[in-house]
Amino acid sequence: MTCLPCGHNFCQDCWRDYLNVKIMSDGKAKSITCPARDCIMLVDEVTISKLLNDETILKRYQMLVAEAYVFDNSNVRWCPGKNCDRAIRVRLLRDKEIRCTHCSTRFCFSCGDEPHAPTDCKMVKEWRQKTSTEGENAEWMAKFTKDCPKCGYLIHKEGGCQYMNCTNCSHKFCWVCLGNFDHKAHNCGAYKEEAGADRNSKRAQLHKYMHFLTRYQVHQQSSQLEDRLMAAAERYMEQEVDKGVAWIDLQHIKEATVQLTEARNMLKWTYVYGYYLPPAVNREIFEYLQSDLEGQTERLSGILEAKGDKDKSKIISAAQQVKARVKNLLEGL
Repeated sequence: MTCLPCGHNFCQDCWRDYLNVKIMSDGKAKSITCPARDCIMLVDEVTISKLLNDETILKRYQMLVAEAYVFDNSNVRWCPGKNCDRAIRVRLLRDKEIRCTHCSTRFCFSCGDEPHAPTDCKMVKEWRQKTSTEGENAEWMAKFTKDCPKCGYLIHKEGGCQYMNCTNCSHKFCWVCLGNFDHKAHNCGAYKEEAGADRNSKRAQLHKYMHFLTRYQVHQQSSQLEDRLMAAAERYMEQEVDKGVAWIDLQHIKEATVQLTEARNMLKWTYVYGYYLPPAVNREIFEYLQSDLEGQTERLSGILEAKGDKDKSKIISAAQQVKARVKNLLEGL
């Protein structure tokens, strides 16, 4: 027989059947009380661990205890990484972007979503809800293909760089705005209201939403395509090692590719930030910082995607420029 300090005795078989139902069926761990009617005495972890002789039930109980601990502790959150079962503890809640030391997944500690600077968690939540309800009807606006603005030839985008070269007529243009390739100021992400339109009308709201959604999806697509660039960078590094180049002398390529991926992800979220930016706020600073980062990101992307030998000094310089622009944008906003 086994009892808690309340004095209610039960045989161990009854205890095990009772705990089996509470843990496996009801999914309880912290709130399991004494089996006696109307008794509110909680069963402690030591007693439960001693009574359970089934390894499956014991593991389930330990997981429920861990989940309850994470749920109740504002400084702890489960890692959202694929097949990762680790929990992350932070010392200061101001730490927003976290990297799991086990699987290297980066995520926002506050909401568990992917890193989304400069947007806050509320913007991300509202954007997710909006795109889930309206995005399907607007998806045709941001496909993987576009027509060449000069000859109308169908262009399929395979890389992350936004500067395109038509294989049919050799016309160079920007994938985002379809403008000429030689535009020095990368400001095609700036939002312009339709002349004479009522800002609060449904048409104006749709126009604004489609502007930011299209550019958000373009950078999301580019961010996904950068995975291919990382694989290509690793293959290039392996080939150079086979030629006798030291592995340490090639790390700048990998670091620049990581910097490019992070910049792409940030650019994606700047369009969500821009969508929710109040009309009364002067957009010029925001759009300047955004276009400055966008221009440097495309420059780095072009250098990394170029065929043949890669200029080390040029790659390092371009990556540093992108890193500086990221810092400028976060501090400026």
